[in-house]
Amino acid sequence: MKTMDKTRMGDMWNVKFIDTIVTRPDIVVYKGERQNELVAVKVHTREEVFKREVDSLKRLHAKGVRVPKVVDAGKVGDHFVIVEEWLGGKPLEPLFSNYDDRKQVFLMERIGCLLAEVQFALSAEELDAACFWQRSNEDKLSAFSWRSYMESQVKKWIGRVKRSEEDSAQHLETYFAAIAEKVRTLAEPERVTLIHCDYGFRNLHITSDESDILGVLDFEGVAIGDPLWDLAKLQWYDLQDEREDCQHAFLRGWEKEAKQPVDMVRLNFYQALECLAGIAWVDKQPEMNDDLRRLRRRSVAGLARFCRRF
Repeated sequence: MKTMDKTRMGDMWNVKFIDTIVTRPDIVVYKGERQNELVAVKVHTREEVFKREVDSLKRLHAKGVRVPKVVDAGKVGDHFVIVEEWLGGKPLEPLFSNYDDRKQVFLMERIGCLLAEVQFALSAEELDAACFWQRSNEDKLSAFSWRSYMESQVKKWIGRVKRSEEDSAQHLETYFAAIAEKVRTLAEPERVTLIHCDYGFRNLHITSDESDILGVLDFEGVAIGDPLWDLAKLQWYDLQDEREDCQHAFLRGWEKEAKQPVDMVRLNFYQALECLAGIAWVDKQPEMNDDLRRLRRRSVAGLARFCRRF
């Protein structure tokens, strides 16, 4: 971000910048102080992402959900700025593996509860009035089709995969065909809800005393769809397959808050799709490294495992 824009932004909202927290191609996040209170200043370069995050955060905070409050928002030069209250606590991701099994299980149940709290906070009428999910000409909830959206995603992901001889030996095309066939008959979810789309350890904060989950951040990718999609993403990316106690606690917490059972067949399919999306994401990167190779191998193995279940 240009120094001139940063100075102008600080003057506009009376923010004193303390530190740079996150820097990504389209987003920079600063820690700052405003009227003797800590704030997070999130600077977007894409207006649609900015609008999506502001709209969803305002709606969720008004319902009492544990997300940061939007203090102010607007445009500065070519950038779109959100000033949020500082959530506090500690990022969960670097801490979780240090806890004993009992505490991990407790936290996973709380993480499941919070996810359902986020997803089911808004009624169908409130979702219909929201703009955060409107990415196409379909601006009415009644016109939205989760199956059609997932069909388009599967087609895109399969098209991005760079096939290799090793992929052929592991029968990836067979799994792709099975997924493409299954997604065409995917039933619409019983209820369409808000979905975070990046709900995981890196976007969760624990309380300062590390006793409970404090809240969730980063609604850049927020959308609407089947709430089980968020469950599949966290399970695949953050929980090791052998930790069944944590897997079960997460689902148990979600079911308790959502007041409905998890469809395990549907969840398994979504986990296969997460693996496909992971392969496609790796293959679109401009350069390969060891971390990406590991992720691809894990995604291929997961794809095979989940596809064999349907």
